[in-house]
Amino acid sequence: MLNQLKQSALKVICFGLICYGLVACSGVQVRQDYAPGYDFSTVKTYQWNDSAVAGLTPQPVPLQTQRIKAAVTGEMAARGITESPDPDILLSSRYRIEQRTEYRSYPSLGFWHRDPFDHEIVAHDYEVGILSVEMVEPASNRVIWQSEAVERVDSYMSPEEKDQMVKLSVQAIFERFPPGQDKQ
Repeated sequence: MLNQLKQSALKVICFGLICYGLVACSGVQVRQDYAPGYDFSTVKTYQWNDSAVAGLTPQPVPLQTQRIKAAVTGEMAARGITESPDPDILLSSRYRIEQRTEYRSYPSLGFWHRDPFDHEIVAHDYEVGILSVEMVEPASNRVIWQSEAVERVDSYMSPEEKDQMVKLSVQAIFERFPPGQDKQ
């Protein structure tokens, strides 16, 4: 009985360490820029800046766009900023996928490689998703805040995994909003 408890505890600890490692290696990189003179404490309302062309049939909203808008709306609500037809700011978002290549150097092995400084270079292609969120002041039509999250993506992710990835990216984007009030 005691051995079973020890084994169960060891499994729970190992599972926790694996989960911690996965979260720590998630690797969302965030870049932010903003207008230093803007008073972000005045932002209480927003509206999505959907550039629909009058007279044309609206296009279907892609699933990724729906995920992003839901996550951003949640982050705005958490900060007490609500959607309004007469907004303080306009919000827009974009999502794109880029192909990247990573190069790694490995020591060559085998009896035919006698030089200890001989290395093989291996190229690895991967994709990153880049999620951008932008705030525009309607009166001046100038960008007052923008942030971008960059993260490796897997093209075989389930819809639930995509939802979670977007939520985590948007949380990372809004972690330092409003600017100038970094948490210590």
